[in-house]
Amino acid sequence: MICFTSFPLCLLLVPIVVRDPLNNRNPFPHKMVPPARVDRNGQALLSVLPRPNFTNRDVSRGNYNYVFQDTPQVPKRTDTLKFDWNLNQNNAVMFSYSRRDDINDGKVGIPAGAGNFDVVRQRSENVGRVFIGRWQRIFSPTLINEFNASYSTRPLDNTIAPNDLKTIQRETIGFRLGQLTPANNPLGIMPNTVFGGVPNAAQVSFDGRTPVDTTHEIVSISNNLTKTFTSHTVKMGFYFDRVWAENQATAGAFNGQCTGTRFWECSINTTSRPDGLSR
Repeated sequence: MICFTSFPLCLLLVPIVVRDPLNNRNPFPHKMVPPARVDRNGQALLSVLPRPNFTNRDVSRGNYNYVFQDTPQVPKRTDTLKFDWNLNQNNAVMFSYSRRDDINDGKVGIPAGAGNFDVVRQRSENVGRVFIGRWQRIFSPTLINEFNASYSTRPLDNTIAPNDLKTIQRETIGFRLGQLTPANNPLGIMPNTVFGGVPNAAQVSFDGRTPVDTTHEIVSISNNLTKTFTSHTVKMGFYFDRVWAENQATAGAFNGQCTGTRFWECSINTTSRPDGLSR
């Protein structure tokens, strides 16, 4: 169970004065923003926040007004397969395969989550595989060669189902404000929201790499030759390691961000422009 403060009944939980930034921050009458001053983009963002469903202050002590419960699916699985084969008294071969599945599917507790409430269901998949081979050759009781090779991959992918994605897209919620670089937001996801002024304020915050689609591959090859003399042991060999990785750079608020010390500050047009466009 997770609890936090949502909009608009937060006005009932803590004393809030809705002030007009264009009128020396004097209070709006009746704690209400006049319709002509409402910023439609900010209003669209606030519409995503869930409506309060818990108003018993004897229990909440004014710290929250929304309660929800989610049951993420987090299956884990590890498999290992190994073969050892003594070809003859001088040659031995070993092969092993390991796989690790780490899945997180839900609205909360996801590595690339979207906020502190049940914003949208996402699926994070981290599937790792490693292949290891080893060949040991005994030339004589004092001369041994060991060859090792391995390949491993462990990509991290985070996806949002089409029906779920639609609920957080700009077009769906009615957010029309443009972006300086729309290419940074190929899915058209709504901006992040950051609020304060009330305990446990609802937040929307998407991972800066959304949609997360990464690759991580490693190839390692080594060979060691060991020669034992009467009173000394000599070793020689080589090691090769190659890494391939394609990870998106963390773009911060790639989708934009609305920041306010109060919920209502996100919905007020703070300019005097006749076209109603806010800053």
